[in-house]
Amino acid sequence: MGSEFEKNVFLPNEIVKGYVHVDNTHCTIACTHVEFAVERRFKMTIHGASLFGEGPAHSYTDTDHLVEQNLTGPAAGEGDWKREMTVDLNKIHYEV
Repeated sequence: MGSEFEKNVFLPNEIVKGYVHVDNTHCTIACTHVEFAVERRFKMTIHGASLFGEGPAHSYTDTDHLVEQNLTGPAAGEGDWKREMTVDLNKIHYEV
């Protein structure tokens, strides 16, 4: 499995166009789901001390899919499967 994009940097009002490649030649099971998404990941880690010395780190992680496109993947034994996938970055809206 692999992917390629038409460029490396995108502006917030652009449509991202990419290509997904899957070689399912040697598989006996179909690929049922291919997802292309823009994610926002947030991770917060707190290091602290307790009464008994250095305390454990506490962390919180949250991942949101802001926009995505889903396709059905290649059938069992299908090779050289390539599909264009697009994501409209202009659809990303969240409250500050």
